[in-house]
Amino acid sequence: MREHPTENEVTKEWLDGDNLFYRKTDKPHYLKAISALENEDKSLIVIGDEGVLDHYCRILISRLKDNPLFKLEVFLSTSKDGLLKRFNQMLSNLSIDEARQPPSANSAVQLLVINDAGAIKDQEWALLTRLIRDFPGANVRCAMFVDKSSSLELEAKIEKLGRKVHKWLVHAPTLDEVKKLREIGKIKGYSSEVDKMLLIAGLEAEGKNKPEPLLKEEVIPESLIVQS
Repeated sequence: MREHPTENEVTKEWLDGDNLFYRKTDKPHYLKAISALENEDKSLIVIGDEGVLDHYCRILISRLKDNPLFKLEVFLSTSKDGLLKRFNQMLSNLSIDEARQPPSANSAVQLLVINDAGAIKDQEWALLTRLIRDFPGANVRCAMFVDKSSSLELEAKIEKLGRKVHKWLVHAPTLDEVKKLREIGKIKGYSSEVDKMLLIAGLEAEGKNKPEPLLKEEVIPESLIVQS
């Protein structure tokens, strides 16, 4: 009987495709989050440190952008004003009877990825809550990323979404976890990606400049981004 996993098996615990996790224990939580979106008719709320959230938002988009189950729309922090308009469009395209009925079996899920849920206005929250909780026919789910500094003030609003929500808490890595991440990055030839991950998480070394944001046009197809 084999006693030790191979190098490929070890590094696989840290990867989703070509994307690295901050720690290998993040992967099972990430897979549960994906399953909640795909198989459990749930929306996703990811709460954590800002830089780590940006990285996992990018990974989630990379994973789901070609999934035929979803019609993906990405709302960046610069396009929050587009939310209200988009929500109203979704409601205006349905009669009340259609909105209250289950969606047709072959219809794609409208998956709204919202990178900065803390910027959602009260009126937008009210419409989003109706779309998800009260109008199943709209077939809307969301993946919202919430900075932990604003998570307490949003708690009551999140609770109004009802039971169809999966929560995932993420954190910046500890010093020991950073060391392990660097080791894995070196093994896989991902040292530059690890440096970028640590910089974006606020764990940069002295003298280094902050990188460009991970959420940029060449990472997210322009066709997915909802403009304000």
